[in-house]
Amino acid sequence: MSIQPEISASYYFDNNATTRLLPQVKAKLIEVMDSDFGNPSSAHSFSDQSRYFINESRQHLAKLLNCSTSNLIFTSGATEGNAMVLRTLLEKPKESLLISSKTEHASVHNAAEYLESKGVSVIWLSVDENGLIRNTELEDALRQNSEYTNILVSIVWANSETGIVQDIESLSSTARKYGAYFHTDASQAVGRISIDLSEFAIDFLTFTGHKLHAPSGIGAVYAKNWSILSPLLIGGEQEFGMRSGTENVLHIAALGEAVRIRNEGFDSIRVQLGEFRDLFESVLKKQLSGIEVNGEKSDRVPNTSNIFFPGIDGRALLAQLDLRSVYCSQTSACSSMLPEPSRTLREMGLSFDDAFSSLRFSFAIDNTEEEIKRGAELVIEAVEHLRKTSIWREQ
Repeated sequence: MSIQPEISASYYFDNNATTRLLPQVKAKLIEVMDSDFGNPSSAHSFSDQSRYFINESRQHLAKLLNCSTSNLIFTSGATEGNAMVLRTLLEKPKESLLISSKTEHASVHNAAEYLESKGVSVIWLSVDENGLIRNTELEDALRQNSEYTNILVSIVWANSETGIVQDIESLSSTARKYGAYFHTDASQAVGRISIDLSEFAIDFLTFTGHKLHAPSGIGAVYAKNWSILSPLLIGGEQEFGMRSGTENVLHIAALGEAVRIRNEGFDSIRVQLGEFRDLFESVLKKQLSGIEVNGEKSDRVPNTSNIFFPGIDGRALLAQLDLRSVYCSQTSACSSMLPEPSRTLREMGLSFDDAFSSLRFSFAIDNTEEEIKRGAELVIEAVEHLRKTSIWREQ
């Protein structure tokens, strides 16, 4: 006899892993595929349309971030962008210092470990119980390591698992005060919180488009001054000489369309996402005793909710939710296949078991209020089912 519930709809709450293409973005892809296919680097007029799509997208992105188009290049995503920024330190490893946090995304954390193995000094900043980096700890690290001539501070803007937003304004200002460069992976922040690069002491920003309803495989790097960086890819001098290889016009145009949509509805979208998150959390809190929202006391991006379910095996809960067509995650997508609890939650002070008992739910503009309510009810149903079985661990 099957125990799988009869579910007629699916509830996708894993939008920090990736988002669904919006209809307008799909239409843009078709438009580009049906247009002239010339190489953007070719001098003839047949390539004008390709160049137009690239320039148009760069303008939309510059508007969202309030920066110059000349400060932006397109990449395959944040992992490439992060590698481009961090690997520059390898040019003079003995003179270089990287300061990063213990709760970075794997594309920064693992890159930092690689740099460390190649002779670059690395300092790991801790976070408090609310997931926040202490600006005083960063300042101490900078003050005590002034002998390094090349210092990069790399801090994620919004954590992919908890949604916690770091005080990038203060952290970047401190880095500049001590002559250090500042980089932030803003993949979970772009389009969800207001970012005005004219107001921050940020030297480099990276992000990926598939968190914003664009296809995977497209992202961008912002640099205040390109002369500081070295290209990761050497070749045909595309993207102002900083990213060789024929441009992915199709995905660049799709990213531009996704950004255009976000520009036009930014304020209302941000409010809507916050309402989804707050509704989801309120429904769970009313029905499930003892649960906690990880990082609730901190500023968070409006779409992300990380819930601690005391005594519940998170893997079992994830499986029960999958049976009910509720899709979420335990950690970031890049780490979800690892048999370890969230590094971020462990650094925030959660025990091994408690971190394993936490799940991330992340919402997007193509969710609906009805989905949020029904999805929360299915989470409650799954938790109550596990509490009645041996999988429930008494606290």
